[in-house]
Amino acid sequence: MLLLLIVLLVDLLLNRLYLSVLHYPLDTLQDISGGLIGPLISLSFVKIAFIAVGLILWIGHFKPRELGLWTRNIPAGLLATVFLWAFLQMAMMIAGFLSEGFVRFSGAMDGLEPLRGAGLLALFAVTKALFDETVYRGLLIPQLHTKLQRFIPFDAGVNLVLAVVISQLIYIIIQVPLIDFGEGNEYHLTSAILSVVALSILNSLIFLRTKNLYIAVGVHALWYKVALFTETDFPPTIALAALVILFIAIYPMLPDRRTVLYAQPLEDQSLY
Repeated sequence: MLLLLIVLLVDLLLNRLYLSVLHYPLDTLQDISGGLIGPLISLSFVKIAFIAVGLILWIGHFKPRELGLWTRNIPAGLLATVFLWAFLQMAMMIAGFLSEGFVRFSGAMDGLEPLRGAGLLALFAVTKALFDETVYRGLLIPQLHTKLQRFIPFDAGVNLVLAVVISQLIYIIIQVPLIDFGEGNEYHLTSAILSVVALSILNSLIFLRTKNLYIAVGVHALWYKVALFTETDFPPTIALAALVILFIAIYPMLPDRRTVLYAQPLEDQSLY
């Protein structure tokens, strides 16, 4: 439990340093890279090195598989991400056609922009998305569940719900200050918070339903960095959320599915 508290405090501290001090040199790095390596991507490299590798793997002696990072799950995670991305493009094209009567293609179709968009998506996936999913879904949910099973006299299902709620509240509190609220506009503030809440709920469901953290990483990356080939006023996050909910609904029908259903008390890392 002490390691969990240290991990969360260090993450919170790095976020505060980013907002107060680190933002300026990281902005310079973004300018040098032509906008490819954004400040949050650079900050996530630091977090992966000091928190994921240093604290969790080295000091905490966790193995990657104990965080949900099974190598065998990478192909399924990549495949699910590609399918969600393709279906999202289709959904946005249909939404644009229904609202405007024609498909309006965006500037992402010009020149090398599709390659640039794919590069940004990949960088975001292997940095911020991977870090957040590893810590707040792969580590925090099962560890809190284990602790609750030991000390709170509820059944495993109730404790799982409590573990998800507590872990994602922590995630929301730590992540919200990093979001650009649009010059303090209350509408942007509310929509940004709701976006973080929706993502945390969806990815918790994906993780618990599939036991494949890489699918959650892909959804996280698409949530914030998807490059659309069409322009429409329909919010892409709503379309992605609908697609993910559909994916969760049909997942039991897929072959070799892995669901997390609890009936007995857990031991450490028993999610895996």
